[in-house]
Amino acid sequence: MPDTGSTQYWPQVWSATAASCSAFAAFVTWRLSRKLNPLTVSGKLMDREYELNKLALQYAEAFDFFIKAANRKEPYFKSLPKVVERCPKFRQVQAIAYYQLDFFEEIFLASKAPAVHKSFDSENWMAYIDRRMRHKLLQELFDRDKNNYRGEFATYLQKNWSRFQVPCDDDGW
Repeated sequence: MPDTGSTQYWPQVWSATAASCSAFAAFVTWRLSRKLNPLTVSGKLMDREYELNKLALQYAEAFDFFIKAANRKEPYFKSLPKVVERCPKFRQVQAIAYYQLDFFEEIFLASKAPAVHKSFDSENWMAYIDRRMRHKLLQELFDRDKNNYRGEFATYLQKNWSRFQVPCDDDGW
């Protein structure tokens, strides 16, 4: 007569042990990912800033104009085509400004995400947005196309609009 009691016992023990080890590994992975998530978000934002810097090198003439127009008094994006020609440089400057605004929205949303907010350096990133939003072309483009930006980000910019109405620091770019 075969001994079925002891031979069925060990596979169950090994199965339970393997399941426990898997559960523990999943828990450790989850905890590490929660701790490293802010670093991932910061890394992604730094990558985006790096992309902006590459655009500045690739489209140096347009970026130079963008920097020099930081405290521009007269409209640029809202101007009539006979006043400001819709040439390739105009489109490049507009693309740079859109990229900046989209980047700011990404920063804003990351700073408000509950999973990363506590350890994510949101204060410095928000100061970055506030400093950069002093740029008159960014203000003009947002004001012209504010329907493209909805939710909390648009509300934040509109609520703090008066704070952005100070001269832009050209060296801040």
